[in-house]
Amino acid sequence: MFDALAKWFSFGRDNTPRSEVKTKDKYGNDLTLCAKCKVPVVVQGAVIKCLNGCHMGDIDYTRDESSCQQNNYNPLQIQICSKCGGDGKEYFKEDDAWCAIVCAQCNGQGVFHLRKYSIEDEQALARVLPLEVNAEGWARCPKCNFQFQVSDKNVWLDGRHKRCGQKLSLPENYASL
Repeated sequence: MFDALAKWFSFGRDNTPRSEVKTKDKYGNDLTLCAKCKVPVVVQGAVIKCLNGCHMGDIDYTRDESSCQQNNYNPLQIQICSKCGGDGKEYFKEDDAWCAIVCAQCNGQGVFHLRKYSIEDEQALARVLPLEVNAEGWARCPKCNFQFQVSDKNVWLDGRHKRCGQKLSLPENYASL
């Protein structure tokens, strides 16, 4: 009974969940409202950021684990469940009343914690491949064939190529810039 009553209060006038209610700002742009505090949220890819700072119900969607040696430079990232939209519940209409059940895809969490680089072939990503660096400091990744400058920290981080996740090693005679 309480869940049904809470669900009744959390729906908009057009019987759509509040997290899906769209409104317009003073310039006519579409805005999505936060399910917790009903203020507009900013959606950037898989990141949902409430303008009020409530983090959509105690889940900080903006914080990712940073790359470090402890996690083998493969950080954990938060991805919002595509089935429930981060709410953790699936809503359905039954006899003119809205009901909610726990989302089967995310088990009510609303998010998945996934590694940045897909580990479809974990052993291949763990194997360190040697880089061939030319005189100008350019190298080509042996896995994804992407050419980059070794001194560019936006392309690789402490031995892992950021684009494909492959571990790479510099030649012993290469002097870092």
